[in-house]
Amino acid sequence: KKNPNYSCNISYSVDKRYQYKGIMKSSIIKVLGWMAKYQKIRSVTAYCMTNNKKSLKLLTSLNFNKVGLFEDYAIVNKEWTNFFLLKKNLTQAL
Repeated sequence: KKNPNYSCNISYSVDKRYQYKGIMKSSIIKVLGWMAKYQKIRSVTAYCMTNNKKSLKLLTSLNFNKVGLFEDYAIVNKEWTNFFLLKKNLTQAL
């Protein structure tokens, strides 16, 4: 039986010295697999600044899809910033 409450949100950050090494992609894949298997999570969301092309590329490469746009969602560096909401169903392949 499907439980609609089996969902969660992820966020992440990696030090600039370790970017472009596949560390974050590998980590997210492992976390998503663990959540699906042991926590029975079925749906995962992530917020991403609309101008963060690297993070958008990472999330879309993991089959996250844009499902929403939040204008002036949060203040980042003293400016109101837009964010996308992305979602992945864990029944999809990684």
